[in-house]
Amino acid sequence: MDVILEFLQSVFEFLLANYALYVVVVMGLLMTIIYLILAAIKKPIKKLTSKIQNSQLRHLANKVIIILSFAFATLFWFILHYFIPQYFAFNGVEILLTGAFPIVLYAIVENLGNPTTKELSQKVVSKVKEIVSDGKVTKEETKNAEKELNKLLKK
Repeated sequence: MDVILEFLQSVFEFLLANYALYVVVVMGLLMTIIYLILAAIKKPIKKLTSKIQNSQLRHLANKVIIILSFAFATLFWFILHYFIPQYFAFNGVEILLTGAFPIVLYAIVENLGNPTTKELSQKVVSKVKEIVSDGKVTKEETKNAEKELNKLLKK
């Protein structure tokens, strides 16, 4: 848990140093909204996928929640940029962080008390930290981020 708190603190410091406070606040609001959406649709998704007999395929189908988190983050930032472009850039770092935090929180809450959850959460947090460490996210890093996070979550 210390690694996660340390990561959150370093990300928050990075955001405050590089972005206006209103952007950081909006990111926090979007993260909360995305988490609440994921929490609301988790049970219907799991109910739909419970009919899949192959456990590996069912587990993979449940991972759609990860893709949805990044899709919602992209959609919300696109909408903000579309309506208020002078205040909200369509930035890969903001999108990645906005999509990744709800997943980390989702993983922690989903498996609270499970010792492997702590290790998994630390790996996911470390990977996201590595990707955004230079303050830029290239198109290549964005493409690879989902694959990398999925690899970590499959283990």
